[in-house]
Amino acid sequence: MNKEADQPEGDGAERSDFTVQSGRDIVCPCFEVTADDFVALFASDPDISFEDFLTKSGAGNKCTACRLDIEQIFISASRNAAVGGAALVPGVPTKMPLKQRLYRTLDAISPVVSENLTDIFPCVVGSGVDQYLCVANQSLLYEGEFNAPPTDVAVEIRSEDGTVVHRGTKRVEPGSALRLNIGEHLLDAARKSGGNGFLAGSVAVGRKMIRQGVKGTTRPQIELTGINGHCSVHAQGIKSSRTQWTDIVWRPADERIFLCLINREPTQINVPVELVARDSLKSPLAAEIVQIPGWGSRIHELTIPVSRVAEIGDGLVTVFWTPPGLHASFLLCGSPNLSRLSIDHV
Repeated sequence: MNKEADQPEGDGAERSDFTVQSGRDIVCPCFEVTADDFVALFASDPDISFEDFLTKSGAGNKCTACRLDIEQIFISASRNAAVGGAALVPGVPTKMPLKQRLYRTLDAISPVVSENLTDIFPCVVGSGVDQYLCVANQSLLYEGEFNAPPTDVAVEIRSEDGTVVHRGTKRVEPGSALRLNIGEHLLDAARKSGGNGFLAGSVAVGRKMIRQGVKGTTRPQIELTGINGHCSVHAQGIKSSRTQWTDIVWRPADERIFLCLINREPTQINVPVELVARDSLKSPLAAEIVQIPGWGSRIHELTIPVSRVAEIGDGLVTVFWTPPGLHASFLLCGSPNLSRLSIDHV
């Protein structure tokens, strides 16, 4: 029987075969790993494991969107090497594994539905501190081909007590970007606030494409501007109730650390926050309950009584907190005078 007769024809052949990129085609855009890089890696170590393959190439270790393709490249190369062939032959179709065939089949038969994408951020303002929302609709890899469709960006800003202070919608066309000063809507409240020098409201950012297409680069980011530096972080989805933790280095002479908590429930939540010495994990060095009103937010400065600082040992402290409902959490670090800032989601 002719070998080619066993292969499906037309569109079926495209769904069941996988073609490894050739030349300098990029397989992993995050780290700019190409098919040629894979060829070189297999040539140097034909018996490499998949884990080492990922580690040494760097591919698939950031956004992970290319993992399925990398897995197929690795399997194909391993099979070819096992029968004495070239480890990797760019441009030559190989049989697509069941998992990828299943995913592509589901993609092909699933109806296209419109989805509203919603992300949440703290909105932090204070003396010398302001915040901007950024949404870019640029081409992927700036190659001029893969933009998102025109995208409506809906912004809802709430004060720390949960009151809506601003709502608005802007359209971001392909090839353009949006940068909004969202901190200005909380400036009056910040001026009246005492406390730790900050006030944190919240901003919910919704995205809706006006027609079918890719999300592209439209994932929102916030930019915090301080007197001596700026920082930014991308959007984070809403989380459900669970205990969260993170390790920090305790050096209050050099930095102040804040936990930004956003309540996405309509009623008040009480969030227990504990700081524990990392090398002992025994009784808490500090424990507080942070009360957050419905739809509200709080920026809570992490502190340890002077009488307990000697117990920290190597300087590592673990922070535990358990929001009892839908929420978002961010960690904000600042210089003692808050002129320099750094923020990340946790």
